[in-house]
Amino acid sequence: MKKPDESLIRKLELHKQWLESVGKDPSGQQLELIEADLSYLDLVGFDLSGSVLPAANLNYADLSSVDLSRAYLHSASGVEVNLTNADLIKADLTSASLISSIVRDAKLIRVNLTDADLTNADLSNADLRYAHLGLSVLNRTILKGANLEGLGLSESRLVDVDLFGAIGTDTINASQITVVTNSVEEVLIGVDNIRAWLKSASQHEHSR
Repeated sequence: MKKPDESLIRKLELHKQWLESVGKDPSGQQLELIEADLSYLDLVGFDLSGSVLPAANLNYADLSSVDLSRAYLHSASGVEVNLTNADLIKADLTSASLISSIVRDAKLIRVNLTDADLTNADLSNADLRYAHLGLSVLNRTILKGANLEGLGLSESRLVDVDLFGAIGTDTINASQITVVTNSVEEVLIGVDNIRAWLKSASQHEHSR
């Protein structure tokens, strides 16, 4: 794990000033970095809320407990990124790749994960209320104990997903999803069928 260089630290400090000046005399500068390489960085303790980081490389970075609320992370790559207990409320992670990421206990309320790849991601106990996961790939994704109230899931693909103990499955919004369990693929059509399947899955311990 690496520490940010002086140039990035300066930009992070300016971003903090910008956040603190909202509604006051403007100072600092919003963090805007296109295709930034933040891989392997230890960013714990920095405030990245409202940052603009499209296509950022977050592979193997430590963002545990970091505030990323309302951050723009469209098409970001986050292989094995640590987002434990991070605040991603209303963040935009459309088309992001979060393969094998650790997102336990994270706040993902109204996050946009449309068309995201969550293969092998661990979202145990995450708060996904009213999040958008339409068109996403959830291959062996762990959602144990997650709050799925109002979650949007249309056209997503769920392969051997662990939903044990997840709550809010009876409020999920989706017209069609594809589920694969033990190599058996099934297309579920209609919100009632989808909710029934998800509720059943949440009541059974998953064997991996």
